[in-house]
Amino acid sequence: MKKAIIFVILVLVLAGAGYWAYYNYIKLSPSVWIPVEINSASLPSVLEQFRLVDDLPEDSRIEINVGSNSYIVEKGNVEVQDGESNSGEVDAKVSLPEKYFEVFGEKGWCEGLKEANANGDLGVEIKEGKKKDLLWKYKSLVKYKSCLG
Repeated sequence: MKKAIIFVILVLVLAGAGYWAYYNYIKLSPSVWIPVEINSASLPSVLEQFRLVDDLPEDSRIEINVGSNSYIVEKGNVEVQDGESNSGEVDAKVSLPEKYFEVFGEKGWCEGLKEANANGDLGVEIKEGKKKDLLWKYKSLVKYKSCLG
């Protein structure tokens, strides 16, 4: 009887450790990227599949400029900006040269951002006077810091 109780406790401890490891390490590990063709028209739908877009805070608003194309990214949604930038107030503006469409398609978002950052091509402009507030607002994205190299 004593051995059965020890066995049950051991199984429960191992199951709990496995559950904890899955949700803290395995689930957050980068997934395998399947190369896709990305262009200015397809970028919103492909970018919406990037887990980071779903992990954005509810009231987030980021403008991304790739070449002459502008996009507004909010939690779970990416929209094309037509004509003049009418983005309203955004928390941050990110800019990249158009050549990164191909890099994102071939290597994935994280690898593309790492490469852009390493090459000095990643531009980030943060809303004036709000850096501390935005740091707190976007704290849930710390798990993606490896995407910047």
